[in-house]
Amino acid sequence: MDYSFNGHVYSVYLNCGFKLKASLTKYYFDELNIKIGTNVYASFSRTSVRILPDQ
Repeated sequence: MDYSFNGHVYSVYLNCGFKLKASLTKYYFDELNIKIGTNVYASFSRTSVRILPDQ
């Protein structure tokens, strides 16, 4: 797990056998107390998935 912050939104990158990026507001990032090395779980609805070409 890694993350970056652009001043408005945190981008959280998960390694779960494929690249997965989650976007979180600062409020929710702080609320979840995410730190490097923290185990996290991803959950999402099928309508919220966007598949992008590999860059």
